Amino acid sequence: MKPYSILLVDDEESILRSVKRSLTKAGYNVDTADCGESAIDKLDKSSYELIITDLLMPGLTGMDVLKAAKKINDEVIVIILTAHGPVDSLLNAKKNNVTDYLLKPINPADLQFRVSTCLERYELQRQIKDLQAKLSVAEEKIAQYENKG
Repeated sequence: MKPYSILLVDDEESILRSVKRSLTKAGYNVDTADCGESAIDKLDKSSYELIITDLLMPGLTGMDVLKAAKKINDEVIVIILTAHGPVDSLLNAKKNNVTDYLLKPINPADLQFRVSTCLERYELQRQIKDLQAKLSVAEEKIAQYENKG
């Protein structure tokens, strides 16, 4: 299986460097964007299983990135980063299918755990979807067989 692709979005260069280094060491393919506009441009050109985005950025926010990502792929996993995000912003993020959130400063062990847990969830969702499709095909074949008999 190919390594998972992650898009990391943050307007702080130090966050981009440290998180990318940590995730790359763990074997993930990590692409970065320093603003919401750049992230949405990358979303139009590439596919990602996971997006990690800062909540509050100048210009387009993490919520804007989340909404754009979900329009392109509603199964994408999104983790929000925030140093001091208001509670109502986090609640709004949860309503918009954010999978998880991390508080800054980011603990590398916590980051690794949350990313691996989210990607396990992503993989399980894919497997469930595949099994449901196979079940649907099997049910159609059974119905066709019963109608012949």
